[in-house]
Amino acid sequence: ITGAFKKLGVRLVSVTERVEDSASGRLVEAFHAAMAEVYSANLALEVKKGMLQRVKQGGYTGRLPSGYRPERTFIEGRRIAKAVVDEQEAYFVRLAYTLFSSGNYTIAELRDTLTDDGFRVQFIHGQRKPISLIGLTRLLTTRFYLGEVKYEGIWYKGRHDPLISPDLFSRVQEVYELHRSTIGSRQRRHTHFLKGKLYCSCGARLSYTLAKQQQYPYFYCLAQKRPDATCREP
Repeated sequence: ITGAFKKLGVRLVSVTERVEDSASGRLVEAFHAAMAEVYSANLALEVKKGMLQRVKQGGYTGRLPSGYRPERTFIEGRRIAKAVVDEQEAYFVRLAYTLFSSGNYTIAELRDTLTDDGFRVQFIHGQRKPISLIGLTRLLTTRFYLGEVKYEGIWYKGRHDPLISPDLFSRVQEVYELHRSTIGSRQRRHTHFLKGKLYCSCGARLSYTLAKQQQYPYFYCLAQKRPDATCREP
């Protein structure tokens, strides 16, 4: 920055430090800059230490995933934000894991089913919208729902209640990895002017694909893929 100032013929004048345009003045300026850098680095280190201590005490960092809401509580004499279960959202989180573990849903189909059932996530300014595909992928792969918290790539035991059992979480990861491993052989995404606009007589959304070696447009009811499916429409 100092070099750029010189090329432009600009001189920095400080009203709090006496920095002269001389060799000794440049030494004082460099000293102030070094002290500021040390202060900034030390502050960052203290912040990281505080966040690590919070995680080790069972707290959390960052934004909470769907299914939880923040609540202030005292843990070991310190006021810490604790994650508590939001039963309304937790219902949809458990539903998402249960449906996806069946292996009958793609991420997109699961998102449509959850949206039809009324699942909404909170965005900025308090707005609630259907979850995105990326957001749903994160929801299905985070160990936070096992009662763990992550910091600097390491998962620690948290103080919040888990929403998903280890067996169900493992099953969902297996299905997810199977989807990833077969991504090269999946059918391409198909478009149709009625896609996303048709509903079954049972009330669930109809999904679109090409059947019989991609020869015939075909709509099917997403509700028929549920473990407790009651729809019997053709």
